[in-house]
Amino acid sequence: MTLPFSYHTALLFTLITTVSPVNAADWASYANSPGGGRYVEYEEITPDNIDALDVAWTFHSGDVSDGSGDISQTSFQATPIYFDGKLIYCTPFSRVIALDPATGEQLWSFDPKVDTRQTAATRKTDGAPLRCRGVTGWSAD
Repeated sequence: MTLPFSYHTALLFTLITTVSPVNAADWASYANSPGGGRYVEYEEITPDNIDALDVAWTFHSGDVSDGSGDISQTSFQATPIYFDGKLIYCTPFSRVIALDPATGEQLWSFDPKVDTRQTAATRKTDGAPLRCRGVTGWSAD
């Protein structure tokens, strides 16, 4: 999910009310499969009812450049995954956030304390915006 530049000030997730993500199978890697198919079969969504879908909730991470020049520019380029009953993604500041897919409530987050300063000597920037492109899920017995 790549959002246009105008959305850098607000991270927006929208879900639809006619699909219950709680009952969905895990979408544990980018594009749902190692081959990147980006496909999931939902019998509840059809060409006949697509116009009736509504926004269920939105979530804003707050991890964006404030435009002051002190914080590097940001770009949201992550693809959220559905794993272990949670919607999980990373922010431009590399925080990983897990959300309840039914309500949008934040369940937990991990902050690696990335240096976000524009001129940070420790952050050898190539001039590109701060970004995190995605996470993946793994579990074992």
